[in-house]
Amino acid sequence: ILKDYSREIILVAPSAQVPLDFSFKSLKTADDGKNILESLKSGISQLSKNFEKVLITPCDIPLLTAPALENFLKECEKEEAQIYYSFVRKENHLKKFPKIRHTYVKLKEGVFCGGGLILLNPKVIAQAEKLFEKITENRKNPLKLAQILGLKTIFKFIFKTLSIKDLEERASYLLETKVKGIESLYPEIAVNVDHLLELKLVEEHLSFLK
Repeated sequence: ILKDYSREIILVAPSAQVPLDFSFKSLKTADDGKNILESLKSGISQLSKNFEKVLITPCDIPLLTAPALENFLKECEKEEAQIYYSFVRKENHLKKFPKIRHTYVKLKEGVFCGGGLILLNPKVIAQAEKLFEKITENRKNPLKLAQILGLKTIFKFIFKTLSIKDLEERASYLLETKVKGIESLYPEIAVNVDHLLELKLVEEHLSFLK
């Protein structure tokens, strides 16, 4: 399944930081932007044609594995949507990576943190650019995200009755396209390196695997 999503690979990064001898089959490079959204648009602009779905993976999840990617894409195929967003259950994450810190959100179905994998139709970016900017700017602030999503969502969030379906429906309304949340059983997709502590813990984990 993974090969179906790797016809073209775009590496978005500062050009000065890409080694001159760095090469990979079907790989292209694109300069990064001032924020996540601009970097995303820069990468998509390098695609040779209009693909219906593009898999987005950040550069700071070094423990990402092929099985985790395969599982995410397989789950996405179960229901048609234009945006798929990954998330991980807290207990699954703590079981494997108890020392890695995260911003967790309590929903009706449990406590979750966001994952790094997104699958989307590139066309939705142009029609929802302003909302994307607000969401990416506040992606680690649950209360501000709830405010963006509406008053009803805020009350449900406060009284701990907010569900995954509620978030999917509200996001779909705001973006005028179908949004689907995908729970992953692979906590590796949520291990992002933002601080030296996370870097040290990841290095220890990779050393242990050797």
